[in-house]
Amino acid sequence: ETRQCLPLAAPTTSLPTRHHQAVLLAQRSI
Repeated sequence: ETRQCLPLAAPTTSLPTRHHQAVLLAQRSI
């Protein structure tokens, strides 16, 4: 889980903030 969070957190400029928040919420939901 930590490894998946690192690559997602790295390209914050390319990915929209809304999508990043959605991913974080999805991971917490699981």
